[in-house]
Amino acid sequence: MKKVYVFLAEGFEEMEAVTPIDLLRRAGVDAKLVSVTGNRAVTGAHGVTYLADLLFEEIEEDADMLVLPGGLPGTTNLQAHEGLTRLLLQQHEAHKWVAAICAAPMVLGALGIVKDRHATIYPGIEDKLIGATPLADEVVVDGNVITSRAPGTAIPFAIALAKLLTDEKTAAALTEDLVFRIRRSFGCIAFGQAAGNGSFQHAAKRIFTFRKQAKKDALRDAGEVLLLHARCQGFDRNAEYLCDSGLIIRRLFRFQKNIYHFYLRLYAPPIILQKSPHTTSPLRGFSPL
Repeated sequence: MKKVYVFLAEGFEEMEAVTPIDLLRRAGVDAKLVSVTGNRAVTGAHGVTYLADLLFEEIEEDADMLVLPGGLPGTTNLQAHEGLTRLLLQQHEAHKWVAAICAAPMVLGALGIVKDRHATIYPGIEDKLIGATPLADEVVVDGNVITSRAPGTAIPFAIALAKLLTDEKTAAALTEDLVFRIRRSFGCIAFGQAAGNGSFQHAAKRIFTFRKQAKKDALRDAGEVLLLHARCQGFDRNAEYLCDSGLIIRRLFRFQKNIYHFYLRLYAPPIILQKSPHTTSPLRGFSPL
């Protein structure tokens, strides 16, 4: 069974700690709350006190994933714990999962864990992602690092963690059980996993796998991933990926002409449209439906 530690410091954001613990346990993951305060009872930023499963000093086994909830002063208290920062660096150097949400990615930024990666953080403190490329997404997966944006993204964040630790089927069942509708999070996961090898086509396929029951949302997700990929890989190069993936997108949405054209206008970067060799079609590989 996969093991996860979610760390608590005084002033943590309650939603961002409890949601991952709840959903990961539902998914069959051995997830535990770990206090770094020396006391099992830890009070969150909004005055709610939780009882941790372990003290930091009681950790005996390595975890498959370490999770940092945000909140203030919870985040700064986590960052001040030397034992935790050492553990995070060891986890990262071992290429094992490290996850943080809301303000907590600033801890990863200070440790150099997000350097040369894509990451997200609470709006307005993007400068704390030292050396990273900030993205305004609910969930970003880049290599072994997972970041999320705010209390409102705690559910997609937790579902993303469950998917990475288990499988797509388990994550999909969890989503259905919660009656929760994923919009951008799986698209961001697909982008994070596909961007490393430069495969937008792979990203498009993965998005549709998740969103095949809701084509409009799938189209939106695909558009967002396209735009992210264009920004990160360069517009000229991305045009080639569009060529490869054009037939995929057409096949998925061939019955939705208006949405299809809206997608092109809204999401395709203008420079790609300008560089298309076809004047009758906005993108090479696409043709009017």
